[in-house]
Amino acid sequence: MALGHLGGFARWLGLDPTRLGDREPSPGGQAYTAWVAWLALNGSAADVALAFLANLAAWGDNCARVSAALRQRYDAGAEATAFFDFVAAPAPGFQEGALTCSARYPNGGRRLMGRGGRGARRRHPWHGRTACLGQGAHLRA
Repeated sequence: MALGHLGGFARWLGLDPTRLGDREPSPGGQAYTAWVAWLALNGSAADVALAFLANLAAWGDNCARVSAALRQRYDAGAEATAFFDFVAAPAPGFQEGALTCSARYPNGGRRLMGRGGRGARRRHPWHGRTACLGQGAHLRA
């Protein structure tokens, strides 16, 4: 959903939205993704829920500031700021789901995946994480 809003920002920058995938990602831009993967492997359901609660709130606040600055200082229109506006708003029910999850597992709960590879995944399925966060707590990216 969020990806669909990037086209307006790309056009505002003078870029062709259909060519954005042609660019190589910055290695530094992969750090957060690597951390999320590490947390999913080594953390508990409560660890993941609380980390996303803090990180997505901070990222949303930053995106709201970027959107406001683009509008106020650079006269960017709604199409150009649509991505930032979209991710600035928290997903409905996410905060409540994350807090419920952390309360359900006050000592952190079990890790989502053990160090045992595929066998560990069978013992600790991914759906435990999303079920812990609730139906309305899907990440919107």
